[in-house]
Amino acid sequence: MRLHLTRYVALLALCVVPAALVASLPWPLATEEADAEAARGNVDRAFRLLRRTLEDRPGAPAYLWLRAARLARRAEDLREAERLLAEAERHGASPAGVAFERLLLRAQRGRAVEASRALAPRLAAGGLEAELSLEALGRGYLRVYRLREARDSFETLLVIRPQSVPGLLGLAEVKRQWPYQPWGYNPAAAGIPELRKAVSLAPWQAGARLGLAERLVLGGAAASEPDLREAEAHLRAVLAQRPGDLYVRTLLGTLLLDLLPRRLAGLAELEAAGRALLEGVLVERPNHVPALRALAELHHRNGNDTAALKVSQRVLGSDPKDSESLQVALRALRGLRWKQRKVASEWRQLGREMSALEARLWEAQCAEVELNELKNRMTGGLVSNDPNDPAWRLQAGLIALKLGRPKEARLWFERALIERPSYGPAKRALEEHFGGVRGTGPDN
Repeated sequence: MRLHLTRYVALLALCVVPAALVASLPWPLATEEADAEAARGNVDRAFRLLRRTLEDRPGAPAYLWLRAARLARRAEDLREAERLLAEAERHGASPAGVAFERLLLRAQRGRAVEASRALAPRLAAGGLEAELSLEALGRGYLRVYRLREARDSFETLLVIRPQSVPGLLGLAEVKRQWPYQPWGYNPAAAGIPELRKAVSLAPWQAGARLGLAERLVLGGAAASEPDLREAEAHLRAVLAQRPGDLYVRTLLGTLLLDLLPRRLAGLAELEAAGRALLEGVLVERPNHVPALRALAELHHRNGNDTAALKVSQRVLGSDPKDSESLQVALRALRGLRWKQRKVASEWRQLGREMSALEARLWEAQCAEVELNELKNRMTGGLVSNDPNDPAWRLQAGLIALKLGRPKEARLWFERALIERPSYGPAKRALEEHFGGVRGTGPDN
């Protein structure tokens, strides 16, 4: 009995002593891993590591709270950045450091225009503070849809530091959000060179890989096989980091189905893999719209128009203006109508259903064109007295509501209030549709 007790005490000592040693490490050693991740640009992981260290060990010096606030902001956790800044101030951090970080946080939340004036001396001085300022300003301009200013910020950052991953990701996002212009490029597929470079510099960046995959698969059945294969590799890498991500699983399933027209062998296996991914997503979330869209397209491609129509109608039941589902439903109805061309009553009924869907699709497409025109006004693509007029953002929000996209609508209304905090129509729109104005702006 005494022998067993001795062994138990020895085992307990092995567990407790190392923990005590870790707790007694000097702070530079305790934060060594977080510092290494921050140095190579992995701010998300650096932030998680540093926050865990601060939670596990009381009595952290003030400069670490300030560093954690900066990492939180750069990782786009703006609420946590605000909380950590308050902690840094409470622990006695440098007032100048807290003021600078608070200014960057304000810029990143969308108040970039007013913050840019206070940041002008730091931008002129260059160095790390200039890089941090340009990164925050670029993100802030993006948040309020000032795309020209955002582009200038990220391009300037890349002149100073060509290997800046935040600069590359920011510029790619500006290009993605740029409105479509018939005389220009397709913005939805833009930013591929920047994202490829970002992935090569930071292969752990799941957001960069996902953004690159999204752009590579945009061509669908018309995309090249090398592009789809590259996208598949990126999506599988993201899934390794986020195995439960339904959107990534849906995108991978859709991509496998888009590879079908390029294969002479193994078609059944490829289709089965794509279908299994989509159906697995729908088991977990039966109303997952991207998976339903992809499954409807697969049914139509396989000639099962009845199933394609049924799946499309599941989406249209919750979102009557979903353009992709309206188009699949119309194609399915045309196929069914052709099959029923010898039955007059069925032919007429299917014709009436097609007319109703065509009217809804036309309305949705007109709204999309109107929204794109407003975006062109806000980016200077069309003549406008003031591209930053909050009225354009208000109108964009109302169109987004008409299209059944409430999150986007709310963002547009909040953008209008950032441009002009006293703008009454945007306040009333937020009150009417969302119950009021949020306190922290579009970072929610």
